[in-house]
Amino acid sequence: MIAFRFRSAHLRRIAALALVLLVPLFGGCVYLRLLQLKNQLADFDRHFSLDDSAGLKLGFKSPVLLDDDMSFLGMKTTLREKSGVAERWTLRWRKTPANGDPRDAIYEQSVDFVFVRGKMTTVLMPERFFVFFPKNVLVAGLRAMGRAKVDREKRAATTEVQAEDQVGVTPFLPVEALRKTIGAPNRVTEDGTYPEWHYSFQPTPECAGSGAIDLAFTIDPQVGTVRRVRGKLVFGTFDFWYPTPAALTTMSTNS
Repeated sequence: MIAFRFRSAHLRRIAALALVLLVPLFGGCVYLRLLQLKNQLADFDRHFSLDDSAGLKLGFKSPVLLDDDMSFLGMKTTLREKSGVAERWTLRWRKTPANGDPRDAIYEQSVDFVFVRGKMTTVLMPERFFVFFPKNVLVAGLRAMGRAKVDREKRAATTEVQAEDQVGVTPFLPVEALRKTIGAPNRVTEDGTYPEWHYSFQPTPECAGSGAIDLAFTIDPQVGTVRRVRGKLVFGTFDFWYPTPAALTTMSTNS
């Protein structure tokens, strides 16, 4: 298991992001490459480059993961485009249609991986991917994995991310933006206080064999924002709590 936790001096917990990998199923060489990747994350700026101007582009300056490792991570696709010694893989998931979606609406999420001579050099995530959790939170989690504690027997790594590790402001997510990005929920439940909107994304036929994406958004109907988002990605799970917007907190207190 690889886990991230986010804490704040002002809030007991503003977020938790946990990624659970099936590491015990990996071969020894794959596991060693993952450990090498963890060590590189400890010196992030030396081994990686970031461009967040349009989505997120993560560059690997010292590549260690191989294209053959993708199937071990639960990511399979036939959407592969070759260009000389490089190959670009696209993984794509499509939302299960919901009754409240516009007619003929299609909601998709995708991630691209670039390999050069069989080694992963780039990961590309479009801007719409970050409706799941804020971009700065993901980057903070990646950096924090460099100081993760590794349990070799259990093949697990855990770490804790402090609030100061999160560079930039974490914007709250309006419900209107959620509907615009991924449509109506597939089902609605109650978590005891607020309604939860559940979404399901299945791999497209070209990506058959990859895991599904399941999401649950806790909605605060009084202010029209998302309070929490949790879910299951291909390689693990995450749980993120949005901090309450200061302006909205003040309005609520004065009313």
